[in-house]
Amino acid sequence: MDQINYEKEKELGLTPSLNDVLNVIEDDAVFSPDQVAHLVGRAPKTVRRWCSEGRINAYSWGGRYVVYGVDIKAFMKKAHNRKKHVKAICQ
Repeated sequence: MDQINYEKEKELGLTPSLNDVLNVIEDDAVFSPDQVAHLVGRAPKTVRRWCSEGRINAYSWGGRYVVYGVDIKAFMKKAHNRKKHVKAICQ
């Protein structure tokens, strides 16, 4: 699978923007997987799997995951679907 060159994407002004709901999240806010699931429209089980797989940066306290706002936004930017021409330019 082809990898996106995120620096080139940013340099060209092609970085995807976040949904308005995600833009208002404070970077240092702390969320549970249930809260993240509600924000991104997925099941809590899916978010916990993302955490355990390392797909989203999370911390485990007492056997429970927590995710910082900055990590939610980074995950969503990386997961954003890019148009084919943007992928071609930024490889």
